[in-house]
Amino acid sequence: MLKIASSDGLVPTDTRALIRLFWALDRFREVYPKATLRQVSAFLAVAITPGYGPIEYAKALGTIQPIASRWLLDLGAYGRDREDLGLLERRTDPECHRQVQYTLTPEEDELARRIVEVVRGKTGTH
Repeated sequence: MLKIASSDGLVPTDTRALIRLFWALDRFREVYPKATLRQVSAFLAVAITPGYGPIEYAKALGTIQPIASRWLLDLGAYGRDREDLGLLERRTDPECHRQVQYTLTPEEDELARRIVEVVRGKTGTH
């Protein structure tokens, strides 16, 4: 368990918010221990706005499209290292067959809900 030291700049509600964020990230890492913070960010971007393509996610993640594509591919059925993460489903955009869209798998939709519960403080944690 993380030991909380006092901080001059944080009020108790700030500290509680940071603890919940830490627990939410920990919840994700319990399921996917090798996930990087960038991959967690990409997962959250898709959870927040499912159905977009790499260009839109790149803007949301503050990067360029080729890098966002790599992060998204890493979270898909077969990442660049061929590890089956399976967090995201990738499908062809029905309106433009040259584009792809990403959504969470049903299992990962449930993980996103559990993360929300931790952030809201509605589940017992550590």
